[in-house]
Amino acid sequence: MSLCFAIPLVKAKKDKRLENELKKLKDRQRRQSGDLEDLLNDRLDEFKDEVSAQQKELFDAEKENLKGELSEAASQAASQAASNAVNASGAMNSNAAGGNGGANGSNNQGTYPATTYPQTPQGGQVKSNIKGYNPNQYAGNVQAGSRGYYVTAGVFGSVTNANKLQARLSKQGVASDVFQDPGNNMYYVFLLKFNNYESAKQAQNSGFNGQYGGKLWIKAL
Repeated sequence: MSLCFAIPLVKAKKDKRLENELKKLKDRQRRQSGDLEDLLNDRLDEFKDEVSAQQKELFDAEKENLKGELSEAASQAASQAASNAVNASGAMNSNAAGGNGGANGSNNQGTYPATTYPQTPQGGQVKSNIKGYNPNQYAGNVQAGSRGYYVTAGVFGSVTNANKLQARLSKQGVASDVFQDPGNNMYYVFLLKFNNYESAKQAQNSGFNGQYGGKLWIKAL
């Protein structure tokens, strides 16, 4: 074979090898890109599932808060109707009723010193920075889930999240407890329980007389 034919043949073989190598590199890049895209899609699906679960829990909590507010309004209306009926019958005048509610109602404001931990009936102490209430109303001394009006700091669809809030409140020196409402399966973190709506509402609106700065709701059972 003459030299003039050998040189183009060698160049053609080199070009073919380069072309094959480039093709292999492109195929490898496509496979890697496809694997990366699949991985990103999987992670995105997982993230969407997590966000959806969180959004559902937040939605459930907001729904329960709204139900609590409606329950408050219904309880307040019922209490007002009962008060009007008593006044109309002459069995009790409104001033006496208001005085008894403030001095001898379930919150017993002013009966317990606000500078020390409230004493339990057994002689112990309720470990809470919220003071000045009847010891029998504090979380820990209350039968959680019994009938009454609970001043709550949070509502959750998961008991784990409820327990996290309870632990956080404990670090802040606030006693709390958790109960589940069997009607909606939601978990409520409460601080105190009252026997009537008016006392619970006063505690909520005043933030326990300025001793608690977080948001509060009333849960009626």
